[in-house]
Amino acid sequence: MPLQDASECDNQWAAAVAALLEEPTITAAAERMGVARSTVYRWLDSDDFRDELRRARGRIFETTLSRLQSGATEAVEMLRTIMRDAEAGAAARLSAARAMLDATFRGYELCDMENRVAELEKKIVVVYADEQDRGL
Repeated sequence: MPLQDASECDNQWAAAVAALLEEPTITAAAERMGVARSTVYRWLDSDDFRDELRRARGRIFETTLSRLQSGATEAVEMLRTIMRDAEAGAAARLSAARAMLDATFRGYELCDMENRVAELEKKIVVVYADEQDRGL
């Protein structure tokens, strides 16, 4: 059996990544590609393939996050409108208020954690540089 050239393997991997991201199961992804399920599992054993799959998932997540962010302002305004609407039921107003508070606290926690991690990273750099200076 002749060896496949690199571009054919790249194309197969690209198709496999797309199938794995779009199909609900590995079996369905393999069927879509016309390969054995064991072939897909063999590819999944490859660090390079898993890295490519991870990068593709990351790109999808970034796109999704951007779309969510673009609607966030509208969502906040909707919650504020419901919260302030005296004719809305108490449950709806309470739910809107709770959603606003939850989002606020989560946002604060994330910002706080990001700042703390940044400070720790700075300290690690200083300690590492100090150790290098002392020859440790």
